[in-house]
Amino acid sequence: NWYMIDGDRAVWHMENRRDNPDPEGPAYFDFPGLSVARYAGDGRWSYEEDYWDLKGARETARLYAEACAKTGTTFEQRMTRRHWPEGPDFARHDAPPDPSWLHLPGVRRITKPRELREILAELPKD
Repeated sequence: NWYMIDGDRAVWHMENRRDNPDPEGPAYFDFPGLSVARYAGDGRWSYEEDYWDLKGARETARLYAEACAKTGTTFEQRMTRRHWPEGPDFARHDAPPDPSWLHLPGVRRITKPRELREILAELPKD
């Protein structure tokens, strides 16, 4: 929706979009977000932080789950870029999702709130 660049910092506002697997519903679900990134030079970024409208993200997740259930599909089956609109080319491939950060030492997958609570409980109390 908008962006601002100040020195090595870029800030932008956008709508986070999920496709809708239900052809009888809206084409997609959106909720707003804001991202802040720092440019490190040489075509690389050193930092990014995202801020989401939590209520909107939760509502979008609920609506998406309902649409998946209605159409007899699962989130995992839809968790590819095959359902994205055409282009840009770098966002289109048939490989399964494989975030690069999951391979870093010490990074644990978190798929349930319980798992996050367990990780937080292990952290030292300051």
